[in-house]
Amino acid sequence: MTTKLSTEAVDDYGNTQGIGIQIQVPTATTYTIVKVPFKCRIETASYVTSQGTATLDVKIDSGTPVTVGGLGSLSCSTTQVTSTATNNNTVNVGDNILFTISSPSASPQCENLSVMLKVVKLRD
Repeated sequence: MTTKLSTEAVDDYGNTQGIGIQIQVPTATTYTIVKVPFKCRIETASYVTSQGTATLDVKIDSGTPVTVGGLGSLSCSTTQVTSTATNNNTVNVGDNILFTISSPSASPQCENLSVMLKVVKLRD
């Protein structure tokens, strides 16, 4: 299993940046971006697979995981979709971002699930 994580350096407050993950063969589990190094607000999530389907929940964990409003029970497929975060979307320094995958398809097998969060850096 290969999982790729990408984060871009954030230098200026108010700038839009990306935090993303690509999972070669997703399984029904939670993938974690550990201890985000800056305070930010999640604006959107864009997601797509190369084949198959899965369900995605984006959560913020500052001790108790909370699903980001508007980013729960997202249906991932080969058509890229962008969903907007509506509430519970502020990530504090040291929080974890969780990507919880459920119901990955077996036939065809879900492959290459890519998720990109658009975030805005905030002052602490």
